Order: sequence, then C-alpha cells, then structure tokens
Amino acid sequence: MKALTFATALVLLPILSTGSTLAQDCTQTYVPPNGDHARTIVFDASLGLFTHLSRPPYFAAEVDVYEKNPGSGAFELIQTLSPEERRPGESFFGDRSATDGNVIAMTSENLTIQGELSSLYIFERNQTTRLWEQAARIAPLPNATSDQFSGGVAVSGNRVVVGAPYEQGDGRVYVIERDPVTGVWDYAHVIEAPRGVPASWFGYSLDLEGDRLVVGDLYGGAGVGGTAHVYEYSAVFGLWNYEQTLAPTGLDFQAQYALNVDLEGDRIIVGARGQDMGPQASRGGAYIWQRNPATNDWNLAATLETPFPGLTGSSGEFVQLDGDNAYYTVPWVQVTPGGSRGALMHYRYDSSTQDWIAQPPIQPEPALGVSYWAFIAEGGFGADGGTLMYAGERSFETYYFFTGESDQDCDGNGLADRCEINSGTGIDLNGNGLLDVCEGIGTAYCRQPNPNSAGHEALLSVDGSLFVQENSVTLRASQMPPGQFGYALNSPYQGVIPNVGGSQGSLCIFGPSLGRHNRAGEVRYSGAAGEFDLTVDLTHFPSPMGSILVQAGETWNFQVWYRDQNPSSTSNLTHAVSLTFQ
Repeated sequence: MKALTFATALVLLPILSTGSTLAQDCTQTYVPPNGDHARTIVFDASLGLFTHLSRPPYFAAEVDVYEKNPGSGAFELIQTLSPEERRPGESFFGDRSATDGNVIAMTSENLTIQGELSSLYIFERNQTTRLWEQAARIAPLPNATSDQFSGGVAVSGNRVVVGAPYEQGDGRVYVIERDPVTGVWDYAHVIEAPRGVPASWFGYSLDLEGDRLVVGDLYGGAGVGGTAHVYEYSAVFGLWNYEQTLAPTGLDFQAQYALNVDLEGDRIIVGARGQDMGPQASRGGAYIWQRNPATNDWNLAATLETPFPGLTGSSGEFVQLDGDNAYYTVPWVQVTPGGSRGALMHYRYDSSTQDWIAQPPIQPEPALGVSYWAFIAEGGFGADGGTLMYAGERSFETYYFFTGESDQDCDGNGLADRCEINSGTGIDLNGNGLLDVCEGIGTAYCRQPNPNSAGHEALLSVDGSLFVQENSVTLRASQMPPGQFGYALNSPYQGVIPNVGGSQGSLCIFGPSLGRHNRAGEVRYSGAAGEFDLTVDLTHFPSPMGSILVQAGETWNFQVWYRDQNPSSTSNLTHAVSLTFQ
C-alpha cells in the first residue's frame, strides 16, 4: 500500500457542496465458505465479525473476521478465529462478541466442565503480523453460577465488560482490564445492580465507551418491562458509580426494553422488542436518550415507532447509533403471500428541528416470482462511520450485505463516496471512507460564486506535508476549463474581493504581501483534463519583496487564477486553501 505523508485531511464537501444528495445504497454480497448461517454479526470501524454455529467438519462455532481493504474498499475475509484449545462441549464460541481497535472479546457457552460452563476469550492483533492472536481465556470466578458469561459483552480500549444476567438472582457485570505493564487480562471490578432499584437479568445487554457504561436489565424486577442503567468510572476512587436509570413510562411487562443497547457519545439507543407501539400489539421499536452535558442528566429524546404495514414479527431486538443516524431491526415483514422479508428502520437527527426523522427503511429487493424469507439482521448488525453491515437469508443460503449509507459526494459525480469505495471504483488508500481525490492538507474556504465555461466551480487541493523542513507542498487545481493557462497566488491575509480585475471569480487572499507563482516554469496549462499541479518551493517562496523562506508557525493562503472564455475572454479563480506550517 502506498504510504501517505498527509499531515491532516481536507474534506471539501462541507465547503463546496450546494446541498446533500439522497443516500445511496452500495452493496457487496457474500456467501459463507461452508454455506452455514451467521448467528451474530458485529461491526466496528473497518472490522466485521461473523459467528457461525455448527460449522463442519467439527460442527463447532467459529468467528470469521472480515476487514475493509484500504485500497479497494471491499471487505475481505482475513482470518477465522477459534479457541487455541477447545473445551469439552464448547459449541457456542462467539455467541456474544465485540471489538474495538486491536481487541476482540467473545463469550463461549455450553461447556461440560463443572464450574466452567462459560468462558470469555480475548484476542489481540499482533502489530507485526497483523494477525489476531488469543491473548486470554477468562474462566468464571469460583462459586459463580454456571452460566456466568451469558449476557452482553463490550470492549473499549484495554477494558472488556461482560454480563452475567442470571447470577446472584439479579445479575452482575464483570470488568476485565489489561495490565499496562504485564499485558495480562484479569478481573478488575464487579458491578452490581443499583441499590433500591428492582433488577432481573441485569447485564443481559450492555455497551461501553471509555469510562461510561450502560447496562440493560431485561425485566427490571417483577412487573417491570425492563430498564437501562448508566455508570461512570471514577479514576480518583477506582470505582464505577451508578448515575441514572433510564426507563420510559408506560412499558408493558413483556416490552423486553433493553434487550439491546448502544452508547455513542451523549446518546443511548435502547431497543424494546415487545412493547406496544403503534396500532399493532407488541410490534416494538426503540428509544433514544440524550445526555445534558451541563447537568449530566439523561433525558428521553425520541420514541421510534415502526410504521410498516403488515408487520408480523417484532422490531427493536438490535439497535445501533452512528453519528446522527439511528437504526433498529425489523426481522419479519410480510410483503408477498407466503414470503417475508426483514428490514432495518432508519432515523436521522435533524439539527434544525431537533427531531429524529424517519428515513426510507433498508430492505433487500424481492426476487420476482420467488417466495423467500429474508430475516434481515436477525442475529445483529453493525453501523459505524457511515457503513452498515447486515445479513439476510434467502432459500436457506446466507447473503451478507455491506451497505454504504452516506450523503457525501466530494467529487461531485453524483455517486456517494462510500458507494464508489465499496464498489472498488474509488481510491481510499488510508481507509478513512473518503475518496483520496477529495483529501489533502489545509483548510478550504471561500467558494466561488460563478461556474466557469466548463460548468464547474474550479477546485483546489493541497497534497504533501505541513512540516516546513520536509518542503513537500503540491497545489492541485481541477475542474477548470480545458486548454487554459493559470498560476497560483499566495498571501498571509484572507478577504473577499468580488470580480477583481474584471474576473468572474472572487479573490479570497489579499493585502500588501500578495505573491504570484508566475515565474519561469510556474505558469501552468490545464490541458484536455482541465487540471494542473504545481509543486511549491518553501525555500524559494514568491513575495512582493522577492523570494523568501517560509517559517514554522506561519499561515499562508493559496488560490489559483486561470483564464477562461465564458463566453468572451475573462478569468476565474478556484476556492482558497489556508495552511499553517509547523
């Protein structure tokens, strides 16, 4: 893979886009190697985990690790995980799994060893080989119930939390941490259900982000339809402090509220698969809670209902947050006689109205004349960084879908960037989900009011490094009219002068120190492609006082002026880019 020296990334869309486009669906389809079905799916950043049960030839569970290829954007199977030493009867390896960074954690059940009917496995990525290696197998504590690790599992940094919802009557959550010196994973804390709050199946679901933990309690005590509890870790006292219980009013006993939870920043989404929401009984949905940073209180921000007609199952078993997007599963939706398909409900937060707005549901296309079941995301799904990953079944074969859901179209070609990357037609060497053509160093500003004769607003990007000692800065002007001459301008000052010198564009750099890169060899020709590059020499930098040496700590602004015929002889400019050198 080509090494990049970009010091920072320049994202042009927020500056150059005139408006968002409709989200576009770009899908990769996979059939598992042995035709078996995925039980659970987990996705984080560029990593996907698929747990397969009863995989031949041993009919034991394994976990496939798919990773995004940073060059093509395609997800590829890179490794299959299994225990270094399988325990007797161990057939549910990976039943619950989670990943963050270079750590994967998963539970394993159905062992036949007295006192060890469950285990927690932790894998770490070897930074040299890039392969995943088993780092620890955590056995239940002495005198713990046999099904200790049968709840949720989550990872954040060097910390793993795992639920034991049937232990001690109410349930517990165990915190496993990695010793920063020895690298050994071991028990660090035990979190009990909050005092004075009825609990039942505490730890059935959970999520962890840094020092914040949300724990789902599926029934919340007798006659209660579930609760979710927020905890914060205090490094001063070395304790997990209970903060708040999240439970909306009017929950049914069979609501199964907190069957699944997801925490992202100051938001928590909680699924309620059995709650009566809408005109049909027990159709389920989800709730979003928002934290007030001033008071540290969590408040109910949205109740997400499922408006599907003909819903025959229930929704909200699995939930996910991804930025301003919220998703939850609807595994069974009747669409044709004798056939059903599932869907993912999608809501997006509108900052102008401060409300969550329903988006078109994400569904597979039905095959004409074919009756089939497609239980979308019945075993879970993932959403992170604008990418969705889910599975559906058709004719007893499992199809995996990786769906890019993003409005970003930085190169303005009408296709969402993530769709281009996922389909392999876009280049994204650093794997950050943005087309490389849209990246560079610096900060763009001052878009141009008038398109040129090619019908575009000319763009300027800067590649290289902000470190002056590297002297590596290349200006790249694009979307100019073909066959025209142009050159770059620089100044330490910003401002806007419309139609400067009769130009159709605005000069966005000005002042007593306007430098022109029009010396011998610096004037460029746009050619048939309407673009050109210019490498800037920071040790021989043009200014009104002659050539100067750019120093660390200085800020310089760049813009490209070019000739045009629109329709008569005129000129125009690109937008400007500001660079602060180091």
